[in-house]
Amino acid sequence: MQTAVQEAEALNEALIYGDQTTTLAQFAAAAPRLEAALHRCMTEGDVVSGLRLVGAMSRYWWMQGLAEQGWTWTQSVLEAATGHTEDAVAWASGLSGAGALARARGDYAQAGDLFSQALRREPDPLRQARLKDVLGIIRREQGRLDDAATLHTAALAALPENTAEAALAAHNLAVVAFLRGQYDTARRSHRRALQQRRTLGDTLGTASSLNNLGVIALFVDADPDAARPLLDEALSLRRSLGDTWGMAASISALGWVALLNEALDESRKRFEEGLASFRQVGDQLGVAESLEGLMAVAARSGDRTRGHALHEEATAIRSRLGVPLPEPRRALHEDAIRRLRESPPTDGST
Repeated sequence: MQTAVQEAEALNEALIYGDQTTTLAQFAAAAPRLEAALHRCMTEGDVVSGLRLVGAMSRYWWMQGLAEQGWTWTQSVLEAATGHTEDAVAWASGLSGAGALARARGDYAQAGDLFSQALRREPDPLRQARLKDVLGIIRREQGRLDDAATLHTAALAALPENTAEAALAAHNLAVVAFLRGQYDTARRSHRRALQQRRTLGDTLGTASSLNNLGVIALFVDADPDAARPLLDEALSLRRSLGDTWGMAASISALGWVALLNEALDESRKRFEEGLASFRQVGDQLGVAESLEGLMAVAARSGDRTRGHALHEEATAIRSRLGVPLPEPRRALHEDAIRRLRESPPTDGST
């Protein structure tokens, strides 16, 4: 069992810091064997190995669009381990893996709780810094921007310089700056992170920086022509990695590009594709954002009935998740609401 744990943990490290395209293929080839080892952990009561395995495999499951499958494994292992081991490292690994999958499924409250538990148990300062950075992402999505900035700042201070991890923490601080309306700071920080990630050969991180620069061009500059090449490159990189969640995010962003160019059929297609992928990976926030994009298409198409229905569905999801609409997207959102209000009824209602 130790061999399987070591293999999974080595693959997970390579997935973060190494050749991600090659590592994903290696992980996919190893997955049946590793899941068979997980099954043996459950039948033989080896909960320590089980916790470490699900912690190591969570990123692979998430990137491959297998969050629901991983969630099922992880919950089974956590339940089996409860009351049967106090191994702090194993528990921190299992809880952080569960937190990552909860986040992928769009359950930010549960993700925050799981990462907080992992942070309390984790004895290693470097791994504590990693957990703080991820917990900052959760707090950001919940609209708790001060908490997010504090966590990302603490993580960045503790992480080694000129590493993919440090670039990620800097990137996350740039996202917080964007959400706070500090757009010039966010743009400069994302450009620095992009350069650093390219130098490090961090394909996943490079795609994320490109995507965020594209989002700034979209929602701050209202410049879809500047956003498109950034988002196209991000999408190409994410496709090369088989990153289902990342592809959905880039495709949906390209839906906004098409919308701003009044290419409504293309926009609708993009948002529908993103919606299907977010549903596949179980990301409810991504589902809500795609529905909001489709609402904007309906508003510009004059389809009042469909637009209102999409708005109600998206609002219900955000309310359930406790995730507010990001401020930079508010202008386009309110424009869509205004268009729906002013459009003539499409179902005979007044």
